[in-house]
Amino acid sequence: MCNHVFYGLMHALAHHTEVRAGFIHIPYSPAQACKHRAPSMPVGDVVAAMKIAIELSLLDDDATTVCEGMLH
Repeated sequence: MCNHVFYGLMHALAHHTEVRAGFIHIPYSPAQACKHRAPSMPVGDVVAAMKIAIELSLLDDDATTVCEGMLH
């Protein structure tokens, strides 16, 4: 499902080079993970990581173009 969402997004935006887009898969919370026997991360850590990811994605510099070449 996650790959479908990501690649669908990339396809939809293929001709809109002015738009940055991506997909970040986050792990279950500890409460969810115990039901699924899956890896988890405390919600506070996920929130902190997402804030950093959003801040970095909004930077307008050459560092953000490094990963763009990996998608093609």
